[in-house]
Amino acid sequence: EPIRLELLNILQEGGAMSVQEVVERSGQRQANVSKHLLRMARAGLLERRKEGVHVYYEIDDPVLPGLCLLVAGQLRQEGS
Repeated sequence: EPIRLELLNILQEGGAMSVQEVVERSGQRQANVSKHLLRMARAGLLERRKEGVHVYYEIDDPVLPGLCLLVAGQLRQEGS
């Protein structure tokens, strides 16, 4: 899912963020962002934290940011 890679990249650059912050940075619909973030949290890739009405996500696997950069670089090369 390309959107998941985009969301991971946003979290890698910005650290812990609310769903709304990720929505604003990605330009994607809130429902779509929430769905993908929740699935990645359930898979153990993200940490999910609820504070009041806001849900925050951050990368939970220290290897993940490097892997995201590697995959993004490969996709850019293939697109050139």
